[in-house]
Order: sequence, then structure tokens, then C-alpha cells
Amino acid sequence: NTLTLSKLADNDFRRSLPRYQASHADNNESLVQAFAAFANEKNCTPAQLAIAWVLAQGDHIIPIPGTKRRTYLVDNAGAVDVALTAADIQAIENILHQYPDTGERYSEASKRLVDKS
Repeated sequence: NTLTLSKLADNDFRRSLPRYQASHADNNESLVQAFAAFANEKNCTPAQLAIAWVLAQGDHIIPIPGTKRRTYLVDNAGAVDVALTAADIQAIENILHQYPDTGERYSEASKRLVDKS
């Protein structure tokens, strides 16, 4: 499953995030399509590929995916069965470098709410 920006409801909070604004939307749609195509080549879901990539970064990094649905939890857990070679990691890096204009994660208003201690 991949996110399609045009299918977001008008009141979906993600519409307010910089990554989903017009200036970054085309880049991110292309990034998603390329990443999903590579996941398909690896016979896994994009979520599994993303988690497998994080796992491949080293033993000092632990992915903590969130989900509301049990089916996605099972899907996410399947990432441990995705074996990535050095060439696979390089292919993912190439995809990421091909579409660098992703935009900020949070809006200015949201940034003020993040990392408050």
C-alpha cells in the first residue's frame, strides 16, 4: 500500500504538512512510485522494504513503526524476512538521491509542538 495524495480527504491533517504541498508533491509521488517498484522487485511491500532498510543501517538503530491495524503490524513484522544486499541498499540510496526535494516533515506550527520536554 502506498499513499496517494489525491485520495486524501480534504480534512486530512497530512494535507497541511510541507511534504504534501504542491511544491513537493510531484517529487514525493515519483519517489513513492520508484520505491514501491523496487519493493515489488524484492517481493515485499514498501513498508517492509523501508523497515528492512532501517534494520540494515546497523545494530545501533531500531525501527519503531506505528500502526492502527493488526494487518499492518503483521506486514511490518515481515520486514525481518527481507534480505537486502549491498547492491539493494545502493539501489535504495540511488532512489532517494534521485528525488531529494521531499520537503520538511512538519509545518512551522507543528515544529513548535515537537520535542517539548
